[in-house]
Amino acid sequence: MRDNHCTWRREINWQGVPEVDDIGLMSFKDEGLIEDGVLAEYRELWQAEPGEPLRGHRITFGDMTGILVENDAVFLIGIGPAPSSNDNLGVQFASTYALGNWEGADGVATLSTNPFCEGQTVLRRDAGFTWHAPSFDGATTARRLIAA
Repeated sequence: MRDNHCTWRREINWQGVPEVDDIGLMSFKDEGLIEDGVLAEYRELWQAEPGEPLRGHRITFGDMTGILVENDAVFLIGIGPAPSSNDNLGVQFASTYALGNWEGADGVATLSTNPFCEGQTVLRRDAGFTWHAPSFDGATTARRLIAA
C-alpha cells in the first residue's frame, strides 16, 4: 500500500493476465473499507466478518501455486498455473477457486468457479492438506499440497 493505493498482484487468475494493473484507492467509511478503482471503474466494499482468526498458507502442487485461507470452520482456496498472456480454456479449467465449510476433516465447497466442485469435498485436512482436483469431465484426483 502506498498513499492509500493498493495494487493487487495476481499470482493465479482464471481470467488470464489483466489488461491494466489492479490498483484501488482505499478509504474507511462507516460501512467498512471502500476500494475505488484507479485504472478501471469499480467500487468494492470490504467488511469484516466476525469469526475465528484465519490462517493463510501459500500452497503448491507441481507447477501450480495458490493460497489457502482457513480456520476450523471455513476455507477459501485459489490454486492454478501462473497466468500468462496465452492462457486457454485448459489452463482455466486446471484452476480451482472455492469457498466452503469444514465438515470434520472434509472441506466441502459452497461456492466455486467450477460447478463440479460445489457440494463436493475439495479439500481434506490430515497431516496437511489434500486437494481433490476436479477435471473437465467431473472426475477428481487427490493431490497432496505442499504448504509453505
